[in-house]
Amino acid sequence: MKVSQYLAIILPGLLVAATGVGTGEIATGSFAGSLLGTAILWAVLVGAFLKYVITEGLARWQLATGTTVLEGAADKLGKIAVYIFLPYLLLWTFFTASALMSACGIAFQAMFPLFGDPVHGKIAFGILASLVGTLLVYKGGFQLFEKIMTACIVLMFFTVVTTAVLLWPGTAEVLRGIFVPVIPEAEGAGLTWTVALIGGVGGTVTVLSYGYWIREEGRSGGDDLRICRIDLATGYLMTAVFSMSMVIVGSNLEISGSGASLIVDISDRLAESLGAFGKWLFLIGAAGTVFSSLLGTWQATPYFFADSWQ
Repeated sequence: MKVSQYLAIILPGLLVAATGVGTGEIATGSFAGSLLGTAILWAVLVGAFLKYVITEGLARWQLATGTTVLEGAADKLGKIAVYIFLPYLLLWTFFTASALMSACGIAFQAMFPLFGDPVHGKIAFGILASLVGTLLVYKGGFQLFEKIMTACIVLMFFTVVTTAVLLWPGTAEVLRGIFVPVIPEAEGAGLTWTVALIGGVGGTVTVLSYGYWIREEGRSGGDDLRICRIDLATGYLMTAVFSMSMVIVGSNLEISGSGASLIVDISDRLAESLGAFGKWLFLIGAAGTVFSSLLGTWQATPYFFADSWQ
């Protein structure tokens, strides 16, 4: 199989990875690594595998029935299923959009401090990121969306993995964390953060988006299931590598920030250990991470509303 053919196959999986990996993965992975070290790297693989199983199951439903999960829920459970889902979708959209705009604003303000007041900079850059995302989705179409998301995931994957390599704690320690499952005590917080890490790998509503993206690719019928499994395996493998890299990065830092501002805190800590190069390497990767999540959410969420309305 040629490289171009393989890339064409895995594009929907890359969209899942680019959209699902965002501020949550940066925050949860770095905090868990800072508190528990590399001993819980195995939890990332468990979380990625569980998300793969769920998304593959939903794709299998769609390929077998020709309907999305929302269409199937309305057909099998009645309209009440949509009436229950729609209020949740409205709240999720509002809070997720706010968080993504804030994260983009903080990341770009950290890179380009054009405003004297960081709060004003965060708001301005957040609005700008939202408008750019809206324009790209509305005018660019699905093909442009795929190209931009592919570029973003290559950027964020390369920069974050490179940062982890620069802070590499040792191959033996990393392999132990992957293949020897333990939950550190961490003054009673070990189990909580391990469960949070498992649940925080990849997006949640993002798993619903995959069905619409494979429909855009023209996939239908059981013959396409093998292709879906290949691209989902690739996407969630990249998600796992990204999250494990954040755990490794966090295990080398003392992190005190919270929420989206954690990006700035991590970059400042990296400047102390790796210099300006490490700081900018992480900031570029973080900016690509949060913007790809915003763009993926802006593109996928209208599908949910359209299905619910119909």
